[in-house]
Amino acid sequence: MKIRFVVPTADIVNEERDRFLTQAMGGCWHDRGSGNPVTMFTLQGHICSKCGLFFSTATDYSTPEDFLRLYEWAKNDPGLQAFVATFRARDFMNEKRGPEKRKQFADGLYTLLSARGKDEENV
Repeated sequence: MKIRFVVPTADIVNEERDRFLTQAMGGCWHDRGSGNPVTMFTLQGHICSKCGLFFSTATDYSTPEDFLRLYEWAKNDPGLQAFVATFRARDFMNEKRGPEKRKQFADGLYTLLSARGKDEENV
């Protein structure tokens, strides 16, 4: 079995999307503050200047690890069930289709939630 890793793209559009989705889920989009790295338990990272937690990488919903949190959150939100139902869960971890399906899901969720936010602002 071949194992393939998805390398984060650092795409500015993905960063905006991931920041928005993290905050929509009630999480902190960690800020490096001074930018000086620290080492904890042999991991090098940063202390978030907003919440005080240690982090080594920014959240990236194109990776299976971070995507799973996003998927579980959306799946358990009654207002998002119709959106989630348009995807097959097994496709997200598929070696060939997984990266593109995770991107489609995250992009679609970002579009849906940001449109809802704009609609609420205009009320």
